[in-house]
Amino acid sequence: MSLIWTIIAKKYYNKKEKKVKKDTPKHLLMLDANSEELKELCKGDAIMEKFKKNVDKLNDDKTVIDFLTKEEEDEIIKTSYYDDGLEAGLKQGEKHGKKLGQMEEKLDLAKKMKESNIDLDLISKITGLSRKKLETL
Repeated sequence: MSLIWTIIAKKYYNKKEKKVKKDTPKHLLMLDANSEELKELCKGDAIMEKFKKNVDKLNDDKTVIDFLTKEEEDEIIKTSYYDDGLEAGLKQGEKHGKKLGQMEEKLDLAKKMKESNIDLDLISKITGLSRKKLETL
C-alpha cells in the first residue's frame, strides 16, 4: 500500500464494507490511481480531466518519482501504523484505567461501609461486589 493510499484509507476507507467510501473526493483517489483508473474517475468531468493531465505530468516527472526512496516511503508507512497502534493502545489503556479506578472506589466505599458494621448483603447490593470479595476486605 502506498503512502497516499495509507493516508486516504485512514479517513475514507470503510473497513466493514471493505471499500472506499462513496463520499471520498475523486482528486484524492486520483493521486494513486493507474492510467485506467484515472480514466474511470474522470468520466468526462472537465475539471477532473485537467487534474488527470497534471497527474500524468507528475507521474512522468523523474524528480517526483524519485522524491522518496522505497525505504523512506516504507518508513513513513510504518510510522503511520505505529502511531495508529499507539493511539489505539492509549484509548484501550484509558478505558482499562477508568475501570480500575471505579473498582478502587467501590472497594474503598465497601471498606468504609464494612467498618460501619453495615450488613454485607446490603453492601454487596449497593456496590455490586460479591459477598466473598467483601469478606476478604
